[in-house]
Amino acid sequence: TTEEFCATKKVIHKTCSKDNGNTRVVGYYEGWAKNRPCNVFTPEQIPIGIYTHINFAFGIIDPKTFKIAPSSPDDANLYKRLMLLKQKDPGLKVYIAVGGWAFNDPGPTATTFSDLAASVPRQKIFMESVISFMSTYGFDGLDLDW
Repeated sequence: TTEEFCATKKVIHKTCSKDNGNTRVVGYYEGWAKNRPCNVFTPEQIPIGIYTHINFAFGIIDPKTFKIAPSSPDDANLYKRLMLLKQKDPGLKVYIAVGGWAFNDPGPTATTFSDLAASVPRQKIFMESVISFMSTYGFDGLDLDW
């Protein structure tokens, strides 16, 4: 790690002024971090004012329906806890990251992204489910991790 990534300086959120802060500092919160055998990390431990964006890793795309869904049944509770950070830091944006490092590995989801990209009807289903998902849980955006 370097000073650049581990500093404690606060992020300047965008304003309409001439010298506004355009820096984006994106962090990822891993849904499984609360279940690690050591170094457990909860949404409440994320420092306020450091990040402009936090991406929740990961949501999934159901390979049969092409709808977005939580990776784990426990994730919906984590989404709520993560969204509470926006009350303390109103400029914070929280995105759902979909896919992830194992999503393209051999198995039932290995071709999901390419199957989705190859079909306009599947894309429509996916995007409608994304809009509903974001509205339901309060996400500000989507990070596709193909």
